[in-house]
Amino acid sequence: MKLLTRKRLSYLVGVLIMLWAAIEIKTQFLPLLKNPLGVQPLSGNALLITFAPLAMLLLLFFVLTYPGKQTTTAHGSAHFATNEELKSYGTLATTIHKEQKTVSHALTVGTPPPSKMHLGRYHKKLIALDEQMQESHVFLLAPTGVGKTSRIIIPALLREYGNRSLFINDTKGELVEMTIGHLAQYHQCFVFAPTDPRTSHHYNPLVHVHDMNDAEALANCLIDNTGKSREEFWNSAPKLLVASTVLHLRSTEPNAPFSRLIDILCSTKLEDMEALFRRSSSPLVKKVATAFFGHLQKNDRLAGSIMVEMITRFFRFNNPDVQEVTSSNDLNFTRMVDTPTALFLSIPEDEAERLEPLSACFIMQMMSSMVKRATTSPGRRLPRDFVFYLDEFCNAGVIPKFTRYISTVRSRGIAFVLAVQDFGQLRNTYGENGRETILANCTTQIVFPGCGLQETRYYSEKLGKTTVQTVSQSERGSSEWLSDSTRTYTQGETHRDLLTTDELRTMQDGTLLVFISKYHPLLVQNTPYYQDPELLAQVRIPYTPPASRVIVTPVPSEPPPPIIGLPAPKTATGTTPKPPPTRPTPKTPPPNTQNDTSFFSPE
Repeated sequence: MKLLTRKRLSYLVGVLIMLWAAIEIKTQFLPLLKNPLGVQPLSGNALLITFAPLAMLLLLFFVLTYPGKQTTTAHGSAHFATNEELKSYGTLATTIHKEQKTVSHALTVGTPPPSKMHLGRYHKKLIALDEQMQESHVFLLAPTGVGKTSRIIIPALLREYGNRSLFINDTKGELVEMTIGHLAQYHQCFVFAPTDPRTSHHYNPLVHVHDMNDAEALANCLIDNTGKSREEFWNSAPKLLVASTVLHLRSTEPNAPFSRLIDILCSTKLEDMEALFRRSSSPLVKKVATAFFGHLQKNDRLAGSIMVEMITRFFRFNNPDVQEVTSSNDLNFTRMVDTPTALFLSIPEDEAERLEPLSACFIMQMMSSMVKRATTSPGRRLPRDFVFYLDEFCNAGVIPKFTRYISTVRSRGIAFVLAVQDFGQLRNTYGENGRETILANCTTQIVFPGCGLQETRYYSEKLGKTTVQTVSQSERGSSEWLSDSTRTYTQGETHRDLLTTDELRTMQDGTLLVFISKYHPLLVQNTPYYQDPELLAQVRIPYTPPASRVIVTPVPSEPPPPIIGLPAPKTATGTTPKPPPTRPTPKTPPPNTQNDTSFFSPE
């Protein structure tokens, strides 16, 4: 019998004993006190009838509460968190009422309440991750169709009140539709939607290049996400050519659209490109041109192959929609932490693969800007925390240095919330070593039902072994005559997985397995947002952003102009949102990313 069932039955027996006592006091002892001489003593049969139920109840209570033989941990000590252990887990275990009271009080006094990610109920407690726990990064393993968006992502966004800035990777368009109205009450909102230029803000990757390191990072990102070759030459040569072209444009045409880079790489003859680089105002570009083109002139076939490869790699960027949304720039990533900001990257699933190079560059440059800003800020931490909601993480392509970022940024006020469908996606995108690094650095991991064999085997082993009791039966002699047979029972212990692979795969809908760093695992019961009236009221709030757009050109040595919004997606309509409550931001000098390697003068 389970421990919880024994406890409940013991409570019931205790209630019955108290009920018996109340009846006996009323029927037997009170009359005796009122008239001691007029009450006849009970006969033997009457005493038996009166006290036999009490004896049976006391015996049953003793059996239920007797500890009996306790299971040891000789074969494994794995177990789910107990109520006593929850008390030592800090802010992890709370209550709905307490969280609602905290949010209500903060909004009443005009300060943004802290962001909490509610995971579900466990032992009548609410399990919720505070901002500090999220900075240790959150990993969601959720096969398609199990509700990770409705159970975790959307509820988390609807509980953002402007205490930190956000980036949201929206692969279906539903996150913009569902949450931008709520977020706009507390954040300035932006949407980069390269497949819908009428409603998208503009983003020009060239504008975010300030030195040679930035140019090299952009080149690496573009080449890695347009096909990697097994022969390193066919990766390194295109990267060198792209980086040199970016350096040339930033020094000679600082306002060039991204399409200008594509035109040079895809439409310029080799000799014309060499002449262009030799006339460049960047000494570094001239130096590269002398060496690079000098080698290519010795092998015309090799030179032709490289130029053909440029065309095949970057043909996708000739799309008119992409050219329009990258023709100018509205975004300054380093200033997103000065004011509460929510930035959506909205790319439909069927276009995600084609636009992987653009989305990867977008996220890579934003991460790089955040790290640089944190490095130059007091305490080497962002003045306002920043969280990346990376739903369908692997659909964004290969983000250069991501495995390094996830290992180092937790102390800088940067949090990652990653969602993938299976380990194969991580392996295909970042390799086996990258997969292990990402998993090792996400100290909170949430597993949904329906995962595959590889994933369930991994987490079954991660849960560990527990010790269970066993009972064996043996019988000797003839089974036809009871007197001739001897039946014996033997009790022992053995080990088993705390949860087997099949038990993990077949968890009930709404049941989530939660690993949190050094804590014991939890099986929480999660509710989707549409079953929560409070959250449902925050969905699809009408939203109308500012009607104009200002081109922003970030300059390393001086603060950029303020960012102004653009018309919202077609699904978001309504009145102008109220200004968000903001917490005081310490006065710090603007970030200065310029250094001795800068290749052009500030504008």
